[in-house]
Amino acid sequence: MSDDLETIKKEYPDYDFSAIDLLPHPELWLLHTLKNEAIRDELFKELFDKYPTRQEAFQNAKYFITDKLKNTFPTHVEFQADLNSRVLDAKEALQNLSKEITGDEAIVAVAHSRFLEAFTAERFEGEHEEPVNAKWFANCEVAAFSLEKNCIIE
Repeated sequence: MSDDLETIKKEYPDYDFSAIDLLPHPELWLLHTLKNEAIRDELFKELFDKYPTRQEAFQNAKYFITDKLKNTFPTHVEFQADLNSRVLDAKEALQNLSKEITGDEAIVAVAHSRFLEAFTAERFEGEHEEPVNAKWFANCEVAAFSLEKNCIIE
């Protein structure tokens, strides 16, 4: 699977990408999902300083971010509290979306393990708001989750 927006749009022509299209830099949609504005703005500045043309920045963004992550402990890129905030936003969006589905329809969400761990947590606890009673997902692992009960369906 690709993270290139145009490729994704071609692969999923029936999906609504309007929320991403409204972003200042839709091609960098992954950076826009970071909740901490200061860190997000700093990453954008560094990216555009390193690659002065818009096209160069878009083409090299994934390599820039990967290098950044290799050299920075992940919690410095996105603090747990910021991730938890993104999770709560995602749950709210999914709950709103679930009101529109009928019959046997289901919502399928794909995410990284750290996000899913926070998504499946009963609550967040402590100074660093660590997920409590959460599930860590292996690569390509699938699970059904109840938004109403806030738990994995066995």
